[in-house]
Amino acid sequence: MTHNKQGKVVVFLKTSEEASCLDSLDCVFTFTNILPNVTDIASEWDATLNAWTVKLSGTGFTGNASTSMLSVSGVEQPAVAVLPTTAVFKITNSLNSKLTNIRLHLDIGIPDGDRKMLDDGVVMTPKFVGISSNKGSLGGSIIVLNVQGVGSADVVADITFTDADGADKSLCANHSTIAYGKIECRTLPVSVPAASKIKILVDSASPAEECANIDAA
Repeated sequence: MTHNKQGKVVVFLKTSEEASCLDSLDCVFTFTNILPNVTDIASEWDATLNAWTVKLSGTGFTGNASTSMLSVSGVEQPAVAVLPTTAVFKITNSLNSKLTNIRLHLDIGIPDGDRKMLDDGVVMTPKFVGISSNKGSLGGSIIVLNVQGVGSADVVADITFTDADGADKSLCANHSTIAYGKIECRTLPVSVPAASKIKILVDSASPAEECANIDAA
């Protein structure tokens, strides 16, 4: 079949058998070359969702959030909103802070666009949004830090707190990234001042990230 042509869809059960469609109108499939076009892609922080989103811009986008999907290196990301010229998706799972091999799936199909732009993707900056739990033992506790933008394969360099003299000290005896946006820390037996700032150093060559939500720190 070629573009803008119709044909019957036949399901072959075995090499010698085929299943005929009960209603021929229900089994007609039309190929089209009139597809949406992606012209730009960007990562954007959504303070309401407390999450990173990917925004794709273009023309002719069809469908809505329930009929659309974004894949990042093969991992599906849920839609926030799909409009004729923009589509926004929430990042809920990624191996790395750099999002590559991005594909937009609309109800009409995969749009045209600059494939290299989508392959190269976008970068998320770590956003520290909270700690669970906010209380612990002086002898050491296990806490989980919510740091959106840190992939499950990303390595965190250090987690620090400010002591009474304003100096940065390591908070964790050891730490690890246990899932996208989740860093587990086994705290050292230290006393953390109430006004202390918790900081995440994801890349030793980059500035430390402080909590994006003041009351969640």
